[in-house]
Amino acid sequence: CANFTSSSRRSPYAVLQLRTSASKDDIKKAFRKLAKLYHPDVIQHHHHHNLEPPNPSVDNNDNTNFAKKTAAAAAAQDKMAELIGAYEELMDDDFCGRVGDSRAALACEVYTIDELRIDRLHDVYNIQILYENQMDKDHNTSDDSSFPNKEPQPQVSEQENTITTALHTESILPITVHPDDSVSDVKRTIQDLYGKEWHLHNRRLDRDQLATGWELVTSNNNNNNGEEGGESSSILSYHLFLHSYDIQHQDMLHAVVRKYNEEER
Repeated sequence: CANFTSSSRRSPYAVLQLRTSASKDDIKKAFRKLAKLYHPDVIQHHHHHNLEPPNPSVDNNDNTNFAKKTAAAAAAQDKMAELIGAYEELMDDDFCGRVGDSRAALACEVYTIDELRIDRLHDVYNIQILYENQMDKDHNTSDDSSFPNKEPQPQVSEQENTITTALHTESILPITVHPDDSVSDVKRTIQDLYGKEWHLHNRRLDRDQLATGWELVTSNNNNNNGEEGGESSSILSYHLFLHSYDIQHQDMLHAVVRKYNEEER
């Protein structure tokens, strides 16, 4: 990972404080627990209000405290790099490839969706996947005369629905796509619809011409991989397709958007 490089040669099990018999779930839980202590956002927030640059006119003790805090932040960065390296080695997956130098992606790997919802640095939006080839079936079912007691639903214009839902992270934002669409195509569709409300249009663009600082993730509720509490989420890789993740019609994804400050733009 570009901003989290480590030259440590300690055993990855020792780094994550695990026995060599640890399961994949044990590894994931240990990484998340330790990463929350050394995540750069945590360190930055901890020192933000107390970390002032050295001043020759002030007492040497103040300058010494600044040096200590700076050294502590650098040590935390090294520790985070060591944790990431150990995690990738033991999980044997492309963790660094998914995360790169993106703090939004790293946050998605470390924190649960519920934790990100209350995090001051991120917004989480609920995205409902609607497949084009299923829309007609849904429409026919809704008009079926075999449901005589079904009450008519109030009509809401598409414009009214978009404006209302795009401004509230608790709402469900539906998008119409195809199972064979790539994740980058899906992100582009979402960005076109909601980029203005999410303040994406003034951000740097990546090589796929997508705004940086946001990720599309799927939770365990869609994948049914059996982890407790549905805590983990998986970042969707740009160049895979929706059907690669077994995402079904009307499944829910989450868009995690980092609230950039001016220095991060």
